[in-house]
Parts: sequence; C-alpha cells; structure tokens
Amino acid sequence: MTKPHSPPAQPLPYFIDFSALYRRAEAISHAHQSGNLVFFLGAGASKAFQPQFPNWPQLLEEILAEAPPENQDDRGEIESLIRKGEYLLAAEALKRYAVVDRDDRDAVMDRTISKILERKATDGDPILQLGVLDFRTPIVTTNYDTILESVLRQHDLDTQVPVFTFEDDQEIAARLDPTESQSPYVFKLHGSIKKGTLIIDVGDYSSLYFHRRWPRALALLHHLFATKMVVFVGFSLSDPEMMPLLREATRFAGSYQHIALLKEDEVMKIQREVLRSHYRVDPIVYKDHAELPLYILEMRNFHPRDHLTPLRRARLRGSQLEG
Repeated sequence: MTKPHSPPAQPLPYFIDFSALYRRAEAISHAHQSGNLVFFLGAGASKAFQPQFPNWPQLLEEILAEAPPENQDDRGEIESLIRKGEYLLAAEALKRYAVVDRDDRDAVMDRTISKILERKATDGDPILQLGVLDFRTPIVTTNYDTILESVLRQHDLDTQVPVFTFEDDQEIAARLDPTESQSPYVFKLHGSIKKGTLIIDVGDYSSLYFHRRWPRALALLHHLFATKMVVFVGFSLSDPEMMPLLREATRFAGSYQHIALLKEDEVMKIQREVLRSHYRVDPIVYKDHAELPLYILEMRNFHPRDHLTPLRRARLRGSQLEG
C-alpha cells in the first residue's frame, strides 16, 4: 500500500481550460528542444506540494508568532505592514524587534524560518516537482524550502542535478561560461534553509540587488531572462527588486516570450496587460495551486520522451506498489 498523499486545498474541477497553454505549445516545445527552456518556481509550487506551505505574508505571520517583539506597538506595526503588503519592511522589523537569544539576528531569523518550513515538509505530493525535473532544464527558485532537494535525493538524482545558491560563485560562473556543457541545475536565488544565509528583508535585498554583493548571481538571472523562455510557476511577479531586472532584460531579449502561471485571484486584468506589454510575459491564470501539477504535466506532453524518465519511474513504482 502506498502512503496516502495530503488532500489538495479544495477538490479540483472536473474540467480545466488549457486552451491558453495550448496556444503556446509550439513555442514551449521549440524552447525545450533547443535547450532554451527554464522554470522559475515560486511559493505556489510549494503549496502544490503541500497546501500548508506558507506564502510570503503567511510566512511573516508565522515568524511573528514564533519570535514576537517585546513591545506591543512594534507587533502592531509589523501586523500593519503585512496587511499593507509591505513584506520586506515587515521582515526588517521582525529581525530588528524580535526578542532573540543571541546577537546574530540574521541567524535567528534564518533558524526560525527553517523550523517553520521543516514542519510543513511532510506528506506532500511531489508530482509538480517531478514534472518540472522531468524536463531536464535549469530551475530557478526563490523558495527557501528543500522540497526539490528531497525529491532529487529520493529518486537518486542528487548527484546529477547540482543545487546551489546565490553565494556559490564557482557554480554560477560555470553556468555563465559558454565553453561549459550546459546541464540541469537548481539555482536557489534567495538561499536555502539548509545552506548559507537567506535573502528576506530590506537589508538582504539591498545587498543582493542594489549593492550587487553577488554580481554573478544577478548576471546569471539576467542571462536567463534575456536569452531563455522562462516559465514562472506559482510566482507572483510582484517582487520589487526582481521586476526591474526582468524589464531590463527585455531590451536584450531574443525571440522567446516568457510564460507565467499565476493564481487568478492574485493578479488583476491591468497587471496581466502590463506583463505582456512591458515585460514580455504571457500570463496564464489558474484557480487553485492544486491545479499547477496538471499544467506542468500537460506541458510535458508537448514533447514526450521514449525512455524512462524520473517522472515515469515514479508513476511506474507507484502503480506496482498499488498492485
């Protein structure tokens, strides 16, 4: 018997309209076959694995519960910032005002986030992660969790697909070297709870994006935005520092237009129009994060493989266990 997966946030509809995705099928297939397809995973991808995974405001609320400030006025200010969508400022206030047991507040914040995410990483359904890995293309993610690393390890792929963060300068340099053969990798743009530091508040964002403390990390991101078809999966495309980089990359972009799978109630009509006209991003909306794996599997069918891939091995193993 296989271990039952956690149920999705709500029952999936009997019919999902993939027509917007089908209209991009030829471009997606061409980008994939020519080695120019990249996936960019946001919080929605982790929610597709386990609905209890927090998005950005939910994570800040959980940090506030785990490490509250002593002063109630500070707590009220943080809660107000979260409600207003000022997430970077809220994170900055949490780091400054939380009652901590050590002087290194960055380490305390990172440890708190690690504890929160590790509690969520159980009994999930990795079908989206397996589907994305099955493309054997580069993956970029701003997620701190280690879902992808766990899936790679469980399917004996951890030695074939390197995982690195913005701090791993040599790994990044190898991906920028045109003489190096390109292979799949996972680039954790904002860090990992298992390695190094996390990019979470105003100071961290300033170090990465404004002061360019890790210039090769930004160079790789710019290279991908400018030369590849990037499929954003469950990423809100509202990051205040990343969006100018995406817009800047359109000046040098080739023939590919990016695609964004966005939750319908999180993106307005004018936002979709601006993404198309100013960022070369074609939005495709979905209703629930539990639908995301179906979009990835539908995309995978645009260019099927004959040999046994990790996704097909997982399906075969599951059917054998159930039998």
